[in-house]
Amino acid sequence: MLNVTYIYHSSFLVETDEHLLLFDYYKGKLPVMAKDKPLYIFASHRHEDHFSPEIFSIAEKNEKARLVLSSDISAKKIPEKLRERCRRIKPGEHFAQGSLFVRSLRSTDEGVAFVVESAGKGIYHAGDLNDWRWEGEPEAWNRRMREDYQRQIDLLAEMGLYIHCAFVVLDGRQKQDAGLGMDYFLRKIPGEAVFPMHFWERYQVIDRYIKSASRGLPVDRVVRLSFPGQSFAF
Repeated sequence: MLNVTYIYHSSFLVETDEHLLLFDYYKGKLPVMAKDKPLYIFASHRHEDHFSPEIFSIAEKNEKARLVLSSDISAKKIPEKLRERCRRIKPGEHFAQGSLFVRSLRSTDEGVAFVVESAGKGIYHAGDLNDWRWEGEPEAWNRRMREDYQRQIDLLAEMGLYIHCAFVVLDGRQKQDAGLGMDYFLRKIPGEAVFPMHFWERYQVIDRYIKSASRGLPVDRVVRLSFPGQSFAF
């Protein structure tokens, strides 16, 4: 079983047979969560559209909650009573907690991307790992960005993990280059549902990408989101 609820921007709640996984929450209405499963709250980096101290309040209300934070989020922000339930992770690190296995990739911006295995399901959350090509930047900068991004996705491919559920940046502010990161991910990583994120509630970006994607890309895997709170079961 895999249930996914889109919360807002880059935040999603994933429910597997064994865990609840809340990614990059900073605002939005949370769905009712099963009380018999441990909740893991992930924050990929310190940017305010991916991290809010509100996650500590969520954890305090749930004794089964655990926090997995990128190491760029200061330890001073973590309430003392939650520190034993919190793990800070650097790029390239991994750990297991019971039946949950977590690995991290290096972001091309701040922090990390998460690769999670739960109940036989592979889950990827990009955070701000993306091919951030921008008009006006020197070509050498853009080329290095692409190389850095592709290197991390190649590392993900080398893990040999089938990704049942992925959350990948599709940011319309990049204009004609918005789909670069998504293109490479679809080309390199086998899996099922791919959820666009970080599109600033401009849902038309998703349809535009699907219609204009290069031939041969498996765009049927890309999920069309249309409102916060939208849920999917597969």
